[in-house]
Amino acid sequence: MAGAQARRLAHPAALAVFSAYYVVSLLNVGSLKPGPTSLLAFAGCAAAAFAIHLVHLAAARRWPARLRMLTLLLQAAISFLPLLWLGQPWGSMTAFLVGSLLLLLPGWTRWVCFGATVAAVLALSTAAGGDTLWRVYLALAAVNSGLAVYGLSRLSASVLEVRRTRGELARLAVMRERLRVARDLHDLLGYSLSAITLKSELAHRLLPQAPERAREQVGEALAVSRQALADVRSVASGYREMSLEAEADSARSVLAAADIEVELTVAVHCLPAEVDTLLATVLREAVTNVLRHSRARRVEIRLTETGGTIGLTVVNDGPKAPPRTTAGPDAGPGGSGLRNLTERVEQAGGALSAGPDAEGRFRVAATVPRGEAAPAPAGGVTAASAAAPPPAAAVTEPAVTRPAVPDTGPDDPAGGAAGTELTDLTAPRLALVVALVVFSGYVVLAVLNVLQLWPGADPLALAFWIAVILACQLAHSLTAPAERLSRLRPATLAVQAVATYLPLAWFGWPWAAISGFLAGSVLLVVSRGRFRWPLFGLVVCSMLVIARDAGMNWVDASYVALNAVISGLTVYGLSRLSGTVVEVRRSRGELARLAVTRERLRVARELHDLLGYSLSEITVKSELVHRLLPAEPDRAREQVGQALVVSRQALADVRSVARGYREMSLEAEADSARSVLVAADVEVDVAVSVGILPAETGGVLAAVLREAVTNILRHSRARRVEIVVVQTDGLVRLSVVNDGALPAEAEAVREDDGGLADLAVRVVQAGGTLHAGLEAPGRFRLTAEAPLTAPHGDGTPHPAPTSEWITLPSH
Repeated sequence: MAGAQARRLAHPAALAVFSAYYVVSLLNVGSLKPGPTSLLAFAGCAAAAFAIHLVHLAAARRWPARLRMLTLLLQAAISFLPLLWLGQPWGSMTAFLVGSLLLLLPGWTRWVCFGATVAAVLALSTAAGGDTLWRVYLALAAVNSGLAVYGLSRLSASVLEVRRTRGELARLAVMRERLRVARDLHDLLGYSLSAITLKSELAHRLLPQAPERAREQVGEALAVSRQALADVRSVASGYREMSLEAEADSARSVLAAADIEVELTVAVHCLPAEVDTLLATVLREAVTNVLRHSRARRVEIRLTETGGTIGLTVVNDGPKAPPRTTAGPDAGPGGSGLRNLTERVEQAGGALSAGPDAEGRFRVAATVPRGEAAPAPAGGVTAASAAAPPPAAAVTEPAVTRPAVPDTGPDDPAGGAAGTELTDLTAPRLALVVALVVFSGYVVLAVLNVLQLWPGADPLALAFWIAVILACQLAHSLTAPAERLSRLRPATLAVQAVATYLPLAWFGWPWAAISGFLAGSVLLVVSRGRFRWPLFGLVVCSMLVIARDAGMNWVDASYVALNAVISGLTVYGLSRLSGTVVEVRRSRGELARLAVTRERLRVARELHDLLGYSLSEITVKSELVHRLLPAEPDRAREQVGQALVVSRQALADVRSVARGYREMSLEAEADSARSVLVAADVEVDVAVSVGILPAETGGVLAAVLREAVTNILRHSRARRVEIVVVQTDGLVRLSVVNDGALPAEAEAVREDDGGLADLAVRVVQAGGTLHAGLEAPGRFRLTAEAPLTAPHGDGTPHPAPTSEWITLPSH
């Protein structure tokens, strides 16, 4: 809820604060009575600085570096131009400049420029005269307002960033899932269908002369086809994540429909995805056995946890019938019985048993270690392995050894589909530091305000009330609203309100400068919009009333009220900034995970539709042939021929599906490169100016691009990357240029036995060239060229690859 509110309020809050800074600056300058021309000139400069900052916030990070520097220099000139007729810088001018500097400049450069700007403000205010407190006040105001503008700008930018990259990250996750599925399809079914085809061809040749030998071959093909059909079903179901809670509800309703009394006890929640799916599968199989093999009148289902071990027990009072333990073409949803489930449970470190208990009832009991419920990282997909197909034991048939069903290991691409998103761990910390500095700045400014305008204030009393307000504010801003703490927040908000209004009796109207904390806390603590905004407005209006009651004119009183608006919205925005940065990164991982889940469901349906019918037909025809032999060899030969046609087509289908998933698209890879680099806070300029490329050319260049991006992320400190693809004279040229190149990047290319070295071989085999190396200090370029038409079409062998294909410029 809080995160959603922060995202909705990010842009309005930032725009309101920026506008308020602009108005406050006009009020400040207007109080000097500079004359209409001077005031109008200042208003124009302030408006220009405001507009430039908004442009920087919206689009400047995608601009070339030179254009960004030009606009920053223009903004700096405009910000200090009013010195010519006003004598000192004011308000929003330096605030917007500091915000733009911190937003656009990289690394330590922005903080150097930030310090230089503050030093300039301090020097100029000293030159303009005034007491020490006033000069310190102006310098602190420049620091605080600049950091506030920067923090609110980053909040808005984070929201914009997640909207821009949402589709790209989801597409990246889907692409990686397709690559994993391609491997699984080929490994799981390609060998089986090849074996079926070979044995069917052998049987077809043996008939009608050797029916007994043909029958033996058909029997072996039948065994392989049955197992392949079971594997198809297991993969299809394995791609669908199962929920134990949903499965328990389903079991209750199914058993109740069969007029069976059900006692369901679930004392465990929030299981890791792997454990949840595995136990849900066990429960489904146990309930299926109850319905098929017993006459139960009562079933007890219990889920408990003891010492880090999750236990599932399903007990029924029906006659003791043996459970289904063999996998066949009509196996249940998992494609296997309790025997294969036992293997899955054991592979998870648990145990499964099935049999009569001491009371004569039939009991299925499974125990599995809980493990750790892996939190969803910014870019990680921890549930990927849960949805992967269960490993099946290798089945050895006469003369045919099948590979095991592929499992998804921790290094599987699917397991890290969204995990490749790079997470800048310093971003949330920086957001927190900015918030704390701005809060401290507001406190110091309020103290200076009181000491300067209310000389009789007691310092000890001032320190006490400041401590109370700051403690309440930190509790509201920096602690997550957990359920046990949320009940205390109204009380802390009430304490903060007392600490805001009561000291007015001793410190007078200057104490109103601290009211922004209360206004911000109202937005943080009050969850209902119909109350929070009226209460926020009430705090602001009360400051206006207090200022007017102190004898201020409407202009000065409006300044006090606007200060409450600015500081209140800033406190709220910066309090939510760190959490929003974390939530944005977490939501990216969730979006990618959902995209992968959708892809799995689609693949499961396609896999079952494409191969399920073919394998069923092969199985039926093989069974018919097995019965016909040796009595009717001619009819058997006809059926074998039909089965052979189906098996060949199924094998072609598997290869076409796998090829379709494995082929890499240069355009798709460019989109993925953009999203990955943007996630790493690298500015990316992508220009792809080619049409539809041949599959070989596009695949080779896509692989080169992926390797280039990987090297950038591993071996450089790039802040900007240019990716250009152009077509000239029958060639397609890919250029990847990055700054921030370290010596390790060139060294990695020189010493690379795989990666670019292997890709160079592929590029040359495609008739092209590849060059990589430093073209200038700190600037690395990789260029690959490949022809639009496949080379050596006349069968001329490719030349042996040499190191010349990776050119490393000496400089």
